[in-house]
Formats: sequence, structure tokens, C-alpha cells
Amino acid sequence: MTTAEDVLLDKAVVGDDVVILGAGSVGVETAEFLVERGKNVTVVEMTDDILQDMAPTLRAPLETRIRKTPTRFELGQKVLEIRGGEVVTDKATFGPFQTVSPSGTNPSALSPTTWMSPGSRTRWSGTWSGRGRSTTP
Repeated sequence: MTTAEDVLLDKAVVGDDVVILGAGSVGVETAEFLVERGKNVTVVEMTDDILQDMAPTLRAPLETRIRKTPTRFELGQKVLEIRGGEVVTDKATFGPFQTVSPSGTNPSALSPTTWMSPGSRTRWSGTWSGRGRSTTP
């Protein structure tokens, strides 16, 4: 699995379709970076909100920018496994995609009780309230 650091430092070749696991500051900033480079980005987040790890004053500008992009957010979905380029959640299967984990979590370590965070658009899935608390695995 590719990490956000690999992507942001151009250490990884990224395909046209990417899934980012987690919609925290690192995940959303990585989504923004990839969308600016013409990638189709889906961000899968276990909570019902994005950017929960940021203070409101820092969060607002990033939230405004990302909402203007075609980034697709799939909120309130628990990742169950990653197999063959697909991300399987408790609600849907996404893929085939290249998967980016902001935290660098090994996909073989995933189980139904394992969460990947921290972790993308104008097409929204789930409920996005625009506020929330930080959640850690």
C-alpha cells in the first residue's frame, strides 16, 4: 500500500483512480494534491465527518477548497479489508483502485475491528455535518 508521504514526495507512481483511507488532515490534503494532478479520488472515512483532527480556524480553508473539487467522500464506512485493488467496507466495495493510507497501515493487518485513519468532493455519501470530534483507531 502506498502512503501519503510517498505520494506527496513523488516517491510513488499513482494511477488515475485512487482510494484514500481516512478523511483527516493528511488524507484530505493528499486528496487535494492528487485531484490537482487530474486523479479521480475517493476518500473512505469511518466517521460521519471530515477533518476532525483540525482546529476550526485551520479546518475552514481546507474544507472550502476540497468541497470545490470532484473528490468523492464515502463517510461512515468501516473498512473491512483490501483485496485485489478493492476496498471493502461494511456498506460497499470500491475499486479497483490504488489505495493510499495516510498512516501507512499494512493492509494485511486489517480485520473487522481495525480502523485506518487519519486519512475526498462535491459528491457526498453519508452525512457531513461540518463538525465533529477527533477519532483515533
